[in-house]
Amino acid sequence: MKLTIDFPPKPMPTPAAPSPPPPEKPVGLAEPVGLGAVVAPMPGMILELLVQVGDQVQSGDTVAKLEAMKMENDLRTTVSGTVTEVRVAKGSSVSVGEVLVVVAEA
Repeated sequence: MKLTIDFPPKPMPTPAAPSPPPPEKPVGLAEPVGLGAVVAPMPGMILELLVQVGDQVQSGDTVAKLEAMKMENDLRTTVSGTVTEVRVAKGSSVSVGEVLVVVAEA
């Protein structure tokens, strides 16, 4: 006795399309940041700027106040040094990761 079973041909899977290249900079950050950059931790509005270019600051000093979700948040520097840039103004709307103040380490 001879038994023959005929199956239809199986379709071959097509290779997946190549994935897109990774972004050049981290998603959500306006630009690469250094140690002296104070960035917005969340979207909000600048209520107050407490420094200006040329001011001396110590690590932990509050440099700006940000209103987000109806709360006032102190934004502090993590380095001691001289304020070299203030990139926002009072009343500015900011995005998460946006550089607000830059401090050059002493």
